[in-house]
Amino acid sequence: MSNYWIFPVFIPNYGCPQRCAFCDQSAVTGESTHFPETADLEVLFTKVWFSGKRAKDAALVRQIAFYGGNFTGLPRDTQRRYLDWAAKKVAQGLVHSIRFSTRPDALGKDEIAFLKGYPVHTVEIGVQSLSDAVLAGVRRGHTALEAREAVYRVRDAGWETGVQLMPGLPGETMNGFLDGVRNIADWKVQYARLYPTVVLEGTRLARDFEAGTYVPLTLKEAVTWCAAACRILESAGIEVIRLGLPASPGLESAVMAGPYHPAFGFLVQSFRFHEGICEMIRALPRDARKLRVHLSSSDLSRFLGHRRASWKALCETFPDKEIDYVTDCAVGEVSIERV
Repeated sequence: MSNYWIFPVFIPNYGCPQRCAFCDQSAVTGESTHFPETADLEVLFTKVWFSGKRAKDAALVRQIAFYGGNFTGLPRDTQRRYLDWAAKKVAQGLVHSIRFSTRPDALGKDEIAFLKGYPVHTVEIGVQSLSDAVLAGVRRGHTALEAREAVYRVRDAGWETGVQLMPGLPGETMNGFLDGVRNIADWKVQYARLYPTVVLEGTRLARDFEAGTYVPLTLKEAVTWCAAACRILESAGIEVIRLGLPASPGLESAVMAGPYHPAFGFLVQSFRFHEGICEMIRALPRDARKLRVHLSSSDLSRFLGHRRASWKALCETFPDKEIDYVTDCAVGEVSIERV
C-alpha cells in the first residue's frame, strides 16, 4: 500500500447487525465510538491535506476510506451523506476514489446498484473464515456462500476487491483455514489482509478464554499459518497487504491473549525467508559441511530474524553444518556456496 495516500474515516462497529464474539473495533482502530459528522471530516481533511506533502504527490493513488464498521450496513441516508461528501473531494481532484470495508451480507444487488452512482474503487469484505461452523460459532451472521456471492458481485461491478481473514478462530484447524484460503485464491480478488485472532477484553471470546473453552494460536502457530496462506495467495497473484493487527494506542492494553505482535508482518517475512534458505541447503549434496550464505544487505534483517531468532533456528536445524554469511549491497538473489 506504499503507493496509496489514504484519508481514513473510522466508524467503529456502526452498521453491524450484531457484535461478533471476537470484536472490539474501538480497541483495534484506536478510535472511540463517536460517530463522525461530515462537518468534522471537512475540517480534518483540510488540515491533513494542507499539512502533508504526501497528499499532493502525483504518483500516489489518493482515496477516502471508511473503516472499522459495516459501511453498507449503515442507513442509506447516512451512506449517502458520507458518499456525497467524499464524491465532492473526487470531483475537486483532491482524491481519486472511495474505498470502504463491509460485511458479505450487506452487499446485495440493491446496495451494489446504489453504490454504482459514486466513484467507488475499492471494497474490502470481512470474510474471516470459509467454514460455516466457525462463522456460526463466532456469531458472524453470514455463511461462506454469502461471502463468495458478495465477492463476485463486487468483482462484477468492476471494483477492486479485497478480503479479510482471521486465522485461529474457535473451531478452525490449520488445514481447514488453508482450504478456505485456496477457495479465496480461486475468487481472483486483488488483495487480502490476514488478522490472526487475538482475545480482546470485554468480548465473548474473552469469556470463553477465561473459561478455558477457547485456546488461541501461539505466536509460532500464527506465523506458520500465515506464511502458508501467503504462499497460496501470492501464487494466485493476490497481494497480502497486511499481516497482523496494526498497533494502536489502546490495542496492546486490550489484548488478553493470542498471537499479537507489533511486528507480526516482519515475523512472517523472516519465517518465509528462513524456509527458503533451509530448502536451498537441503538441495545441496549431503557431504557439504561448510557453507556460506551470500545475501543482500537489505535482506539481512529478515535473514537474522527478530532478536536473531531465524539465525539461531537455522544453526539448530543443521547442527552438522558450519554456516556463516556475508552481505553485499550488490547481491541480487540469495546464494549458498560450499567453502
